[in-house]
Amino acid sequence: MFPMEWIIIWHLLLMSIAMDVESFYAGETAYCAAVVAGHKELSAFNFNVYPNPSTGVFQIQMEGRYGVRIYSLDGRNVLTQTYNGTSIIEADLKAGTYILQITQDEMMQTKKIIIY
Repeated sequence: MFPMEWIIIWHLLLMSIAMDVESFYAGETAYCAAVVAGHKELSAFNFNVYPNPSTGVFQIQMEGRYGVRIYSLDGRNVLTQTYNGTSIIEADLKAGTYILQITQDEMMQTKKIIIY
């Protein structure tokens, strides 16, 4: 079996590719369901992240309590926090592309964020 780190990195890579495909077909929506590390990736909750791209200060608009993780594209976890409701995130990150992972009630969604 593969180590959990490899599974997470593989998932992040696939989600990054899926997001690029989704942005390429701007009018069409791509759906992806996967089970990774015990979390179900479903469109069961929605959240907005803006501005994106940003300087590292961005807002997550969402209801309820949720966990936030930010991963670099090499799979390193660079931020882990828990928030409740709409929150402003101040991430001291180098310029680049990152994967934002939101978890809530054993569900998970990811979005690509860009820091400039």
